Amino acid sequence: MKNLIVYAYHGVTDEEQKLGRQFRISITAHLQDGTITDSDELADTIDYTRLTDIAYRLLTGTKYRLIETVALKIADAVMTESTLVSEVTVKLEKLCPPVGRVVESTGVEITRKQNSIN
Repeated sequence: MKNLIVYAYHGVTDEEQKLGRQFRISITAHLQDGTITDSDELADTIDYTRLTDIAYRLLTGTKYRLIETVALKIADAVMTESTLVSEVTVKLEKLCPPVGRVVESTGVEITRKQNSIN
């Protein structure tokens, strides 16, 4: 899932948490070995709509100060909610961040493996 844009309220400052801004998120999910079949059934693979729903729900739910925290929550949710996923990478960017300069985005990329979640 690449470049979903969501308006959300995450940031270090109270102003960011009150006014919000756009975030861009991409999720890359890797299937566990041996799970790919020729069944052609959605139940036998990753549901991309579900990935989008997870990202949207967590981005628009609880407000966090750090985008690293949000990205980690999303990665852990993908791993928890899909038993077919062996590894997930979440790239989360804050668009036009208030950093005192003209910057397109700031962001973080987090990779989690099935055996690394709590």
